[in-house]
Amino acid sequence: MTSYLTSKNKIMKIKYEDIKELYSNKIGVTFLWETKDKGHLHYNKINIVFNNTALHFDRDELELFLQNIEKSLLRPEYCNKNLPRQSKSMLLDTPLRQLSFAMSYNDLSLMKDLIQKTLFEIDFLNILKALN
Repeated sequence: MTSYLTSKNKIMKIKYEDIKELYSNKIGVTFLWETKDKGHLHYNKINIVFNNTALHFDRDELELFLQNIEKSLLRPEYCNKNLPRQSKSMLLDTPLRQLSFAMSYNDLSLMKDLIQKTLFEIDFLNILKALN
């Protein structure tokens, strides 16, 4: 299957066999592009797709995003001591200062799982690559 993505007045042909899925759960999916084309729009980025949103982070940004998720998960303890897990709109900062998300506690928990297991998979792939 092939899709087309436009960026900076450039049309890129995307083949799904060029995608290396890292991890997925109920909230989203993470993947890498298998392409070696350094001119590719998201070359060397970890791609996160959730709730009709796509983010493209490097390893350090993904680690920071995980830290932000963990901080956000602590906030309901301070906001609603009676029902902290019932919070429906919690702010999640991203490594991009101008971009934040409002998410439920459950979605934040799923996002934490998605990012933690993605980082694990990246580390595992790097170990395998080093052994070859």
